[in-house]
Amino acid sequence: MPRFVKNRDTSSPRSASEITFSSRKFRARFDVSLTIDKGFEFEHNLKNLSFGVIVLETANNQMPSYERVSEELVWLIQYVAPGQVVRTSDPQR
Repeated sequence: MPRFVKNRDTSSPRSASEITFSSRKFRARFDVSLTIDKGFEFEHNLKNLSFGVIVLETANNQMPSYERVSEELVWLIQYVAPGQVVRTSDPQR
């Protein structure tokens, strides 16, 4: 399991997230993270996140599964708050 470390850069107007997975560092600015990790909120300190998280549960990894939830994803992306985790699922799951 990769180790997740998040540091907040407060030197810029919009804080950047620095994420470390094992030995790789990624630096990015984003408002929402989309994941299929069902245990995300139990594995991370949500209070420290500068972005919202959407947990997506689909029937499989094929495009029709994602297309069925695309409208809801667009809506959720607009309204999820930093540190908030919301879940959505494919109705045919």
